[in-house]
Amino acid sequence: MSEQVYDPNRRQRYEFGREGENLVVEIRVAPGGDVPPHYHPAQEERWTVRQGRVRFKIDGRTVVPEPGAEVVVAPRVKHSFKNVGDGEAHIHVEVRPAGELQAFLEDAAALSRAGYYTRHGLVKSPKGALRMAEFVDRYRDTTVVTLPPPALQRLLFSPLLRLSRRR
Repeated sequence: MSEQVYDPNRRQRYEFGREGENLVVEIRVAPGGDVPPHYHPAQEERWTVRQGRVRFKIDGRTVVPEPGAEVVVAPRVKHSFKNVGDGEAHIHVEVRPAGELQAFLEDAAALSRAGYYTRHGLVKSPKGALRMAEFVDRYRDTTVVTLPPPALQRLLFSPLLRLSRRR
């Protein structure tokens, strides 16, 4: 496993490993830590809660698995999760195939630590808006955040991307 990567906005720590072409992530989530609604165009995720109480929302339905139970999310299925327990949650996830998800999570955490956006995903400055537009564009084939809707994101970020590319 790799060194831990911390994302203060999501209240999570990640450790990454590989099993062949698949990514393995051990996630430690503080109480209230979450991931907003999103989907992966080409990757399946298999989640196992090792410790704690985690609520998943998968394609409109809510699942709160017992520790040890597996939750499978197919490609292109919208999902989110939140630690709804009082203590830290430990989640094991296998991503098939790995794709660029590790880089996505590392870069998202770096943007979070740099203070470019709030816990709710709102950018804090013009520079933050440029960085977020670049980030969303770079990983559009890996992860699609669904709030705001992707069509609105494209409308808002397209001019910023053109500006960013001129610099």
